[in-house]
Amino acid sequence: MSGEARARAAAVRRAAAVMLGAGAALGVLAWLNYWARRAAGPVPRWGDGEPHFYQWRDGAVYYEAAGPEDGRPLLLIHGINAAASGYEMRRIFEPLAAAGFRVYLPDLLGFGRSERPRLAYTADTYVDLWCDFARDVAGAGDGGRAGVIASSLSAAHAVKAAARHPERFGGLLLICPTGIEALQTQPGLPGRLLRELLDSPVLGTALFNLLVTRTSLAAFLRRLAYAEAGRVTPELVSDYYEVSHQPGAKWAPEAFVSGYLNCAIADDFRSLPNPVHLVWGRAATITPLAQARAFRSLRPDADLAVIDGASLLPHDEQPAAFIDAALRALAVGGPDDIWTAP
Repeated sequence: MSGEARARAAAVRRAAAVMLGAGAALGVLAWLNYWARRAAGPVPRWGDGEPHFYQWRDGAVYYEAAGPEDGRPLLLIHGINAAASGYEMRRIFEPLAAAGFRVYLPDLLGFGRSERPRLAYTADTYVDLWCDFARDVAGAGDGGRAGVIASSLSAAHAVKAAARHPERFGGLLLICPTGIEALQTQPGLPGRLLRELLDSPVLGTALFNLLVTRTSLAAFLRRLAYAEAGRVTPELVSDYYEVSHQPGAKWAPEAFVSGYLNCAIADDFRSLPNPVHLVWGRAATITPLAQARAFRSLRPDADLAVIDGASLLPHDEQPAAFIDAALRALAVGGPDDIWTAP
């Protein structure tokens, strides 16, 4: 065999070895993905509310309701992360119902117990959802408007929904909101490439599973979500783990991490006719307290409650202080004024 032939044969063997190695690696990743999903249990319940499904255009949205049926409607909207669900609002759900509100706590489409369809999720997906949910569920039968407590990026979506249909919403209480100084732009090339990568069935799923290991979730919760790391118990981490390992769990979060759920709300926030209240955890780092200045510069009438000993989730970390602030905010102008659109 000539030298040239031997070189070609060696190149073929190397290529075959690379292909076999890549195939084996993909096989291992597929096996790990399978067992990661098999190891997960059911999504945890957060209370004893009445379970319902709202049959929305893009999929069934799970929600729980509690409180007197003739109470003022109040919609709780949890934030968005790789393991998000209404579980985030569990500590304020029943106390607010006991205070006389008719409280609605949904899981966002793509999260929790809601359906997790494979969609091209965008900010408008959730803006449309809240517009329709307020019309069909939270304000239905009351002829009224749903008050809103919304967290983080979901607060930005709630602002856009209320700006689009102010007649469907009452007052908005926004927890560590974003959309003015952070997460304002649509994704560029890096975001589009990241979404394509995460969308791949084997490698993308493996990357997502790395994002939602118990170790990764515990690190996120301790460093960014809670001011007191001791509050992040193994039970809490396990609850987040179960949420993030359901079938279809990656579709909505991949849109989040690649930037497709971001939206700019400065103009909407400035012109919003509905009353607005802000609540911030003093130790918040993802959306630090300093960002409250941008919101109040656009709306000087927006009052601000700062909760000590809390970070991104003051409603979970300091629920008693949060509920006290929320009830005081929702009583501004009398018991009904805040629910009346200007």
